[in-house]
Amino acid sequence: MKQPRNREARETGTVLKTGTYVLIGIAALLLLHLATLHSYTLFHSIAEGFCITISVGMFMFAWNSRRLMDNNYVLFLGIASLFIGLLDGLHALAYKGMGVFDTPGANLATELWILTRYMHAVSFLAALMFVKRVFSPSGVFAAFTVATILSLLSIFHWDIFPDCYVEGTGLTAFKIGSEYVISLIFIASLGAVLAYRRSFDPGVLRLIAGVIVLNVAAELSFTRYLGVYDLFNELGHFFKIAAYYLLYRAVIVTGLEKPYRLMFRDLVQKREELDKANVTLKQHVNEQNTEIAKRKEAEREREVVVEFLRRANETRTSEDLVRMVVGFFQQESGCQAVAIRLEREGDYPYSYASGFPEEFVRLESPLCRQDDQGAPLHHDQGKPLLECLCGSVILGNAPSSMPFFTGRGSFWTNSTTKLASGTIEEDLKIQLRNRCNIFGYESVALIPLRKGEERLGLIQLCDPREGLFSPPVIALWERLTDYLVATLTRIRAEELLQRLAGRFELLTDTAGGLLRAREPHKAVDSLCRKVMEYLDCQVFFNYLLDEKSGTLHLNAFAGIPQEEAARIEHLDYRAVCSGESFRKGCPAMTGDDPAMFGLEVEQIEAYGIRAYACHPLQAEGGRIIGTLSFGARNRETFSQEDLSLMKAVTDQVAAAVVRLKKEEEVRRHRDHLEEIVRERTAELEARNRQLEEEISERMRAEEEKASLENQLIQTQKMEALGRFAGGIAHDLNNMLYPIILNLQMLAREVPFGDSRDQTIRLVLNAAYRQRDLLRQILSFSRRSEQKLEPVSVSGLIQETVNFLRSSLPSTIEVVLTNDARNDTILGNPTQIQQIVMNLCRNAADAIEPHTGTIEVALSNADLPDGLAPREIQAGEYLQLTVSDNGIGMSPEVMGHIFEPFYTTKDVGKGSGMGLSVIHGIVKAHGGAVRVESEPGKGSMFTVYLPTTREKSRELPSRTPDTSKGLERGMILLVDDEEIILSSVSKVLKILGYEVTPAGSGAEALHLFSANPDAFDLVITDQTMPQMTGVELAARITGIRPGAPVILCSGFSDTVSEKKLAESGICALLPKPADMQELKSAIEKALKGAEPGGVSPAAGTHRG
Repeated sequence: MKQPRNREARETGTVLKTGTYVLIGIAALLLLHLATLHSYTLFHSIAEGFCITISVGMFMFAWNSRRLMDNNYVLFLGIASLFIGLLDGLHALAYKGMGVFDTPGANLATELWILTRYMHAVSFLAALMFVKRVFSPSGVFAAFTVATILSLLSIFHWDIFPDCYVEGTGLTAFKIGSEYVISLIFIASLGAVLAYRRSFDPGVLRLIAGVIVLNVAAELSFTRYLGVYDLFNELGHFFKIAAYYLLYRAVIVTGLEKPYRLMFRDLVQKREELDKANVTLKQHVNEQNTEIAKRKEAEREREVVVEFLRRANETRTSEDLVRMVVGFFQQESGCQAVAIRLEREGDYPYSYASGFPEEFVRLESPLCRQDDQGAPLHHDQGKPLLECLCGSVILGNAPSSMPFFTGRGSFWTNSTTKLASGTIEEDLKIQLRNRCNIFGYESVALIPLRKGEERLGLIQLCDPREGLFSPPVIALWERLTDYLVATLTRIRAEELLQRLAGRFELLTDTAGGLLRAREPHKAVDSLCRKVMEYLDCQVFFNYLLDEKSGTLHLNAFAGIPQEEAARIEHLDYRAVCSGESFRKGCPAMTGDDPAMFGLEVEQIEAYGIRAYACHPLQAEGGRIIGTLSFGARNRETFSQEDLSLMKAVTDQVAAAVVRLKKEEEVRRHRDHLEEIVRERTAELEARNRQLEEEISERMRAEEEKASLENQLIQTQKMEALGRFAGGIAHDLNNMLYPIILNLQMLAREVPFGDSRDQTIRLVLNAAYRQRDLLRQILSFSRRSEQKLEPVSVSGLIQETVNFLRSSLPSTIEVVLTNDARNDTILGNPTQIQQIVMNLCRNAADAIEPHTGTIEVALSNADLPDGLAPREIQAGEYLQLTVSDNGIGMSPEVMGHIFEPFYTTKDVGKGSGMGLSVIHGIVKAHGGAVRVESEPGKGSMFTVYLPTTREKSRELPSRTPDTSKGLERGMILLVDDEEIILSSVSKVLKILGYEVTPAGSGAEALHLFSANPDAFDLVITDQTMPQMTGVELAARITGIRPGAPVILCSGFSDTVSEKKLAESGICALLPKPADMQELKSAIEKALKGAEPGGVSPAAGTHRG
């Protein structure tokens, strides 16, 4: 009851104290109001003085305790209070009626008031920024100093501060608006203070909130007065006094009476937080210690697991793994004895045990219950009937609800004595052997090894000490057994893979050897010895059926003396065990009915064989052809894997025996077939030789046919060309004939060497070349042999180029370069000129628009092997090059340019004969022609002509003929062309002959018939209408035998030599002939050439 009374006493004292303060405050306010009745200036001075005193006191308190405070809010307000008090003092001195400043009215005091209130409101708001922040007091002090000075200068010196009071009008809009702005700033600072309320003592917080509220009330009051002495002005000062009093109570009184509530508020809060943190820390430390202990245990378990996995991964065989695991568990668990049971042939005997007595291992190793014959017993479900706790753990029959079994089926106990005294046998419905307890083992753990539903075995840990195991330890061993199962499975799979690989290799080698074998005995003996070694057997027997004798014949064996083998070489399968297996076609093994063996049981035992298996050799359709048996002296039985391998090898041997027998049959048939094949082969070889000869003959015939076809095509082309040439030769020669004769006659009239003479002879030479060109066309079409003679090419080319320069457009420049040291070839001058003429004219046609350059170059070229064109041999050649800068040719065009009649020129601008004639001429001269061209870049033709060391013959010059004729005579001249008739008549008259012209054959025959002896010679054209020259000659010689007749023809191919002889023609004069040729022919005819003979003037040339 004592504490409630004290609390009531304290509350009563607080109420009395508060009431006293209220009464004193009311009395003070009444006194101040009375002072306003006496002098408002006095009231104002008292009120401002009270506020200034509190402001200075706040500064002194805050400044002197600045190093002790951890709340900078009070320190900031304290520094601001000094400057606020200063401005309040100036405001009081400038108040109306004080007379300190020489400024009438109340504007100055009002301006200082607004300035002070702005600083007061902003300071309250800004101070909250430093509740939790550190600042430099000196820096803040300096900042307030600068702000105060600048503010005062704006009023007293610069006079830029807005007016706040106008006499006769009252407060300005700026002053009223500023009061509202200041109120809003105070309200904002109130909200900020409440936001930081956790940084203030609750009592101090209430006082500061009251200060801000009273300041807002004061500001609102100061917006309502009209005169500086009215009621609202007085009410505003009352609010200000109350606000400063509360500020005094919040800072100075609280700071002096209860400094920890103000200056050390954060320290107290931090002390409380520290106490809470200590409690939390202790809890955390305890949790950490527990966690560290768990982590250490987990780390130790991890190290054990890592070491176990490292050792497990280093092992390569399952046997090594089992030994490693037993040793590892023995080391890590500290148990005296550790063993592993693994499944083998339905039982789970010890695979490896360490630390157990031999007697314990011998008695405890078999786990499966056996019948009277020692065979393992099984449940109805097919599971083995296992005894004791080991059997229950392996089969998973133990309920996890029992305290000594884990959820994963492991069993553990720290006292087998206590366990044996309990009811475990009744609970599990099993019979305990209790040998662990009998041999003194108290702590026992059985950890099963399982992979899914497969029961692999278990790990058994035993120790005579009690209390060796705990649930975490058992859980660790269970984890390790999981890794053990995975590793054991992997290693067993690898071992199985290795065995399968070895088995596959063995079977492959066996199959390969049997496939290569030619003798059954050697093949089976060698291969079965390998199988015997692989299976670790010591004997094998291979019997084959001898169908002739009806016995089993020993084909191959090993492991018994040769004498014993001779004794059992032939067996009657009806009287010995092997016969039963042989007849039924099924394998026989130890433990089967003795009648199933391939040898008598006593005989097998006599050889020391403990494990024996006999497999029949079966052919197609299940036919038995023998047996293959393997025996071992070091074990009782064979595994299923061993028997499977024996069966596979037996099948291979059976297949090989069957194959060998079939091969023997095939060999006999093959020998017979080979004899037949040899006979047939000889027949086929003879027939093939005959066929090859027929094929060769047919191929030769085909090649000859193709050659003849090509020749026929060429002949047809040449015939077409000949027909073309013959068709135009007559007309062209008839045109040239009068031209040449008239030019010769004109030349006789012009003095030799005259300028006109040069022109005449230039034109005459052109006519000669035209005549020669026509003859060359005819020569090309005939493919006739030409007579070649030594010719100097330089002069011919110079003459040809000079002619070309006068005949080509002046815009085409022809440049000749002659660097040839030896220009002599075996050739035809006319044809050489024709090559140059054709190449240059083609070059001129390729130059568009007839502005360019043709370069003609002559030089010597020594062509070695490899550089010479393939159609000519290596040697010294005259190289003629004609190049232009014309349009060029594409590769496709270059492939056809030497074909007759092929041209790319427009119609009427080329016949396609020029380059084909050139190619024929060059080839006839034993040379070659090459062309290089590219579209847009011009072309270059290079002609190679073989040179000769023979001297060239001077070409006969055409000099004027001054002969006047050898003798006179009357000549009958016949031609259907008036111009030819007139021109030849003039020439004959110049030569001194009398001429009787006739325009047709009929007219000539009439004249000759009228007076046959009047004519010394008849000159007739061949091609005339109604009657040809040959027909006319025949008629004339018929009238006057022996009369000399000269036949003129522009195309001599139309007249054969036989016709000439039959017609009595003495000479053939080709058109166009010149005066000299005409004169020579006439003279020879008149001198008595035999009728029908060919005049030497004509020769045999068909031009």
